[in-house]
Amino acid sequence: MRVADFFCGGGGFSEGFRQAGFEIVFAVDKWEPAVNTYKGNKPGVNVRLDDVIRISNAAGALSVMKVGGRYSVPTKDEMKELFHEFR
Repeated sequence: MRVADFFCGGGGFSEGFRQAGFEIVFAVDKWEPAVNTYKGNKPGVNVRLDDVIRISNAAGALSVMKVGGRYSVPTKDEMKELFHEFR
């Protein structure tokens, strides 16, 4: 499963997911020292210096949605649309 890390800090949350077998595909923090640390700790991850609120207002904000009586994450196409801006 693929994971995005919001408010990534130095990458501790991402590391926990990595150790659990997840692939970290995107990380963001608005504090430059955190982003620089993250880049050193996770050089293969696309990490951005940006504001999570601005990103959440981008096309198809990432959120867990109730669909058909169950909670679901956005579809693969919705994820592609959102992350296309940040490549």
